[in-house]
Amino acid sequence: MNAKENNTLIDAACLTPWLRHPAALSSIQWYKQIPSTNLTAKTLGAGSFPHRGIVLADYQSAGRGRLGRSFYSPTATGIYLSVLYRPEENPALPNFVTMAACVCTARAIAACCGKTPAIKWVNDLYLDQRKICGILAEAGTRPGKPGLDYVIVGIGINLYPPDGGFPKDIQTIAGSVMGNTDPDPDLRLRLIAALIDNLWELGSAPSPAGFIADYRDLSMVTGKHITLRGAGGERSGLAAGFTDEGHLILQDTDGTRHIISSGEISLIFND
Repeated sequence: MNAKENNTLIDAACLTPWLRHPAALSSIQWYKQIPSTNLTAKTLGAGSFPHRGIVLADYQSAGRGRLGRSFYSPTATGIYLSVLYRPEENPALPNFVTMAACVCTARAIAACCGKTPAIKWVNDLYLDQRKICGILAEAGTRPGKPGLDYVIVGIGINLYPPDGGFPKDIQTIAGSVMGNTDPDPDLRLRLIAALIDNLWELGSAPSPAGFIADYRDLSMVTGKHITLRGAGGERSGLAAGFTDEGHLILQDTDGTRHIISSGEISLIFND
C-alpha cells in the first residue's frame, strides 16, 4: 500500500512489553492517519492480509459507525482499530463475532482501566450512561470464491475526552473511559495491547461459549421495553435476553418471542 506522508506506518514494537501474544506484531499495520481502519482493512483483505490481521490508526478522518453514521476519531485521545478474520480459518466465528468482540473490548477496558462498561445491543459500550465505544462488523466476498472471504470488526474507543470537548451534536451522548483524569502515558498502549490479545484469541474461539455469559451479565438492555427501528418499520417489546450467539430475544405483550439478529436496526429505550 502506498503511504502518504501523514499515513506513515508506526512501529508496533512499542506494544511488546504488554502483549501476551507477540506473534500478533507481525500482522499489525499502524498508521498516523487514514480515513477509516475498516476501509483500509478491506483493501488489505482483498490481498493476502492474514487471519487476525490488525489495522490501527492514531486518527481517522472518516471513521464510520452503523447505519452510515460517522464516528468522531480525534488524534491521541482514542483507540481506532480493525481486525480482519478469515472464515476459512474459523467457519463458526461470523455467527457470534460482534457479540464476542463487545466482550473482548469490555474485558480489556476493565483489566486496564478498572472500569467495566455496559453493553447496549448490538454493538455499543457505555459508562455512566455515555457511549464510550462503538463496534462495526462488516463482511466481504471474493469473486469466484464461495462464502465469505473475510469479516472485519472495527472498534473505536474514547479513552480520554478530546481537546475542546466533543462536537456539539454528540456532547450529550459521547463520553470517555477515563474522563478528565490526568493522562497515564502508558495506558493507551496497555489498552491497545490488551485489546489485540483478546481479539487474537477470539480468532481461534470454536464457539460463543466463552463470551455469552459475560455478554448477558454486561447487557444494559435485558428487561427493558424497547423499540427496534429498521427498514421493515418498527417493532416494540421486552428485551427478554439473548441467544448463545448474542441475538436479541424480543418478547411481545402476548408472550410471543422473536429472535432478532443485528441487521440495519437501531434501538430505543421506552422506559
